[in-house]
Amino acid sequence: MEDLDIVIIGAGVWGSSAAAQLARRGHSVLALDRWTPPHANGSHSGRTRLARQSMHEGAGYVPLSSRAFEVWAEYEAEYGVQILRRDGALLVDKADGMLNGPSLESLVLGGWEHEVLTPGQAMARFPALQVADDETALWEPGGRVLLVDPALEVLHKDAARHGATFALGERALSWRVDGEGVTVTTDRRTLRAGRLLITAGVYGPDLIGLDVPLQVERQILVTWEAGPELDGYPMLLWTDAEFGPRSGAYGCPEPGGHYKFALHHEGVVGHPDDLDRTVHEADLKAMTDVLARRLPGLTRAPTAATTCMYTNTPDHGWVFDRHPAGDQVVYATGDSGRSFRYAPAIGEGLADLVEGKDRPDLAFLRPDRFVGAGE
Repeated sequence: MEDLDIVIIGAGVWGSSAAAQLARRGHSVLALDRWTPPHANGSHSGRTRLARQSMHEGAGYVPLSSRAFEVWAEYEAEYGVQILRRDGALLVDKADGMLNGPSLESLVLGGWEHEVLTPGQAMARFPALQVADDETALWEPGGRVLLVDPALEVLHKDAARHGATFALGERALSWRVDGEGVTVTTDRRTLRAGRLLITAGVYGPDLIGLDVPLQVERQILVTWEAGPELDGYPMLLWTDAEFGPRSGAYGCPEPGGHYKFALHHEGVVGHPDDLDRTVHEADLKAMTDVLARRLPGLTRAPTAATTCMYTNTPDHGWVFDRHPAGDQVVYATGDSGRSFRYAPAIGEGLADLVEGKDRPDLAFLRPDRFVGAGE
């Protein structure tokens, strides 16, 4: 049995960021993961993530967004690697829709550069894109594309540099509060730690063991050669009422002259071990049907397609809290397909919670916002 200050279950972007923060603060940290990040078995699948400054989910995320960009820049300077690429972001939505109004408010609140474009202005600037007369376009020059592999590599490297260790390919089976500490059983050994952090992504619902409303949702990512229609295009996001009432699609430039598109929500839900990881013709048709309404000139075949998974809450907000089994256990779940860019700020917040510090700015993420949750 090994004695540690902190065990982290899940070494994806949230867990590895928290591991780096806790190790920097002098704790002995072991981060477990049943896979070897980066991998295609969770929520960080793919090469890129959207990293716009704006958000439409609430004002509480604005300071987290600001802080995340600051820390990503610090990591880039310290390790001499590019993580964020500034390409800009264009959001298209109905004038009274759920996307652009709150996103504009967040840009104003954060003091970030932005511009509201009419449909004509947007299509003049981005002629491949269709914008309807009853829509508005919100241009965010500071929108960035986040490169997944170097981001995860830097977080793991920084954690290890400050003394954290990783046990990759080792699966956590169970845990229990044991006196003042926690005992964690894996498929290889038993670990003893003063505190436990659960950031297990799509497998978090299994390990947390609480009545928090969570659903794991299958999504597909489809890649095209950028071609003349999309060469030099920024990140694109738009709502699509025909696809789903709270849903839409997004795209962003990928390394090597490619462009990725994906649908956002309305996917099949189930247990991660049971969800189909094969991309079928019906999946591709759903994607191309949406693109035909927005980018009708994109008629060539895609070059690649893969799947990823979201862990959703009903309001698409995250859940961070101390576990009712004991204050020495903290859990974080419910990425809802929009958390990677916040990882450095999330890591700091989770490290504070693990150390027993109050974070009133994160109170809006507690599960008690859902009736009967967290018990």
